[in-house]
Amino acid sequence: MWSSTPNVDYERISEWRAGGVPLDAKSSRYRHTPKYSDGCLRSLPRKSSTFSSHAADLQRKPMPGCNNFTETNFTYKVNLNDRNSQNSTSFEATWEWAAEGANRTAIHSFPNVNLNSALLPLQLVDIFEARLNASWSIAPVADAGAKTSATTLAEMDVMTNVALDMFLAEDEAAANSTTNATHEIMIWQAAYGGLEPIGWGALAHDYAPTLKVGKTTYTLSHGYNGNNQSVYTWMPETNLTSINVDVAPFIHYLWRKEYLAGELYLGLMQFGSEAVHSAEGQNITFTAESVFMDIQKGEPKVGGAASVSRPALAVLGAGLLVAACSGLW
Repeated sequence: MWSSTPNVDYERISEWRAGGVPLDAKSSRYRHTPKYSDGCLRSLPRKSSTFSSHAADLQRKPMPGCNNFTETNFTYKVNLNDRNSQNSTSFEATWEWAAEGANRTAIHSFPNVNLNSALLPLQLVDIFEARLNASWSIAPVADAGAKTSATTLAEMDVMTNVALDMFLAEDEAAANSTTNATHEIMIWQAAYGGLEPIGWGALAHDYAPTLKVGKTTYTLSHGYNGNNQSVYTWMPETNLTSINVDVAPFIHYLWRKEYLAGELYLGLMQFGSEAVHSAEGQNITFTAESVFMDIQKGEPKVGGAASVSRPALAVLGAGLLVAACSGLW
């Protein structure tokens, strides 16, 4: 539960760079940027005035399988309840990861907002609407919240993305787990530093399905991650900095075209940014503003077909982009 200062167990945090210092007294925002023993900076989500009307849980999420991480490394998650249609939150995460070799393209953390809904898990055929409304920026820590500059991020050797991440399974309990789920659907909104979805490099782009949602056209890729989960990723034609759409068409396309069974349960729906790489000493801040998610049960809407017919999975490709920790997300 949020209080004036988040009640979180910090016993494993080795050093505070800032602690409990209001950034804006009027909105009671807090920015906490602990420094871990591995030298990687991460911050906790911050409380915004629009988030004070309901309870939120702040959780530490361990990252098993990342051998280069110590037990002090966690991804932080805010749970966003759907009890109130006005629910939204803002948060930021600051990180640095200058590893090379295989770890250069490993996903080291995924600070995110997770939707809490009494309707989840929910079978795909029962999803009427799934809304996502958010704006975001990725910038040097000194300019946190400033407009994203692809040029600046390239100069800092940044690899990262912004994405909605969803986990599915035939079993309801498994669908509520990032590791036990059998399927994953990602809807990327931006990617920097040459970061690509799983299977993108092996994709036959001329034949890949495309879907226009809102004003943006997305291309579908497929592959298997390090956790052997089947991952479908929708990649936008251009990097976005905000979104306000119903994302259900992305989900409906997959079961209507028989990539996925409609009886699969959607258990987790999370919006955030995957932290991958930055140059030595370059601290990057992902700032998300007014994040709102909601899901509604009912008969799926008609429409939302892609511009090309369903290809075989072999056409979509099954290449892996990253090793090591990629199976977690």
